[in-house]
Amino acid sequence: MPQLPIADKTTLDLVNTKVGATGDAANALGSIFARLAEILTNRLTAARAAFLDVAVSSRAPASTALSTATWTAARATNLDKLDIPVSLASNWGSIESDTIQLSADGECYTTNTSYVKAKEFRIKYGGRIRVKFETKSSVTNITTYIEVRRNGTAVNNNNTGLTNYTQFSIDLDVTPGDCIQVYQRISGVATSYLRNVRICYDITQESIPTVLQNSAGAI
Repeated sequence: MPQLPIADKTTLDLVNTKVGATGDAANALGSIFARLAEILTNRLTAARAAFLDVAVSSRAPASTALSTATWTAARATNLDKLDIPVSLASNWGSIESDTIQLSADGECYTTNTSYVKAKEFRIKYGGRIRVKFETKSSVTNITTYIEVRRNGTAVNNNNTGLTNYTQFSIDLDVTPGDCIQVYQRISGVATSYLRNVRICYDITQESIPTVLQNSAGAI
């Protein structure tokens, strides 16, 4: 019967070192387990990165986008286009100003003596906004009426009997997702005209609720 060689302790230790253990850190030059971990980690990272590119990137890189071997310009440009940091989204709001954020400038007209909807907007941020518009009547002293509504409820109305465009502006409170409608009508046999309806505001960071003082007992 042939005799099988029995490995000595030094040989066994060397084999164990080469094979390693499942807990070995990923290392291309380490044990078999370490190399396997390194290969799997790289492939998983690449797969996730490729999925991110496909899922969120269809635009060319911005001129300021970052690009490295692991963070592509395609991903960076999408972060460049984010309105605000996602974690801080709830802390941002609007404050009325003359900065145009939304506009529906097309001229529309009606001969209806009952209100008809002419423009509508959906609001992104809570806070205060300014609604600006221009209106006129086709006949002097026959009045054109413009009514601004928030989620279908009237909050303001303006009127003029002038035949030249007159600009009006109103400020109102809003919450995220509110819809602002603008209606128009004419008081008699004439035509009501409306144009340059604009939603104006600046985006500002609201104060985060914080306890600034909490005294207890004698002070």
